[in-house]
Amino acid sequence: MTLKKIADVLGIKMDYFVEEESVNPRIITYLKDEAEIAELTGLDEALKAKKDTAKSYVSQVNGRFTLQTMCHLMMNYIDAHLLNSIAVSVQGLVGETSSELNALSTNDDLRLYINKMVDQISDPDLLKKIANIEIESTGLSSINQQVAIAMQFAEHPMQEPAE
Repeated sequence: MTLKKIADVLGIKMDYFVEEESVNPRIITYLKDEAEIAELTGLDEALKAKKDTAKSYVSQVNGRFTLQTMCHLMMNYIDAHLLNSIAVSVQGLVGETSSELNALSTNDDLRLYINKMVDQISDPDLLKKIANIEIESTGLSSINQQVAIAMQFAEHPMQEPAE
């Protein structure tokens, strides 16, 4: 899904994702410090530190809709080779027994399948577990996006839709 489609589905303006004033300055500082962290600690330690940072912000995110949306956005930064194992993990967490997963062949289909399962979850703790599984499946090349998403949602949660 493109960011525009996500915004349309969520009923929010694209500005939510791109307005500079809506981006927490700490996110920008964190991303600028990346090279220094890697230089001081080594790449493996830097990746672990970034994953720990993302997880700490995920723990602060509240609201089912906000958590679902965060999981959807973070899914875009998952290593394509690990999508199937994430789908299996999420399927197990939600108690899904459908054999539909076996028929999915493209990364986009797997992402949509996982997002569909995420949309059916109302338990915030379960959604946070899924977000943490996504974080663990992220490599150094895309963890910054996940950190930024988690920080943004923790500090500027989306308003729950009226039912």
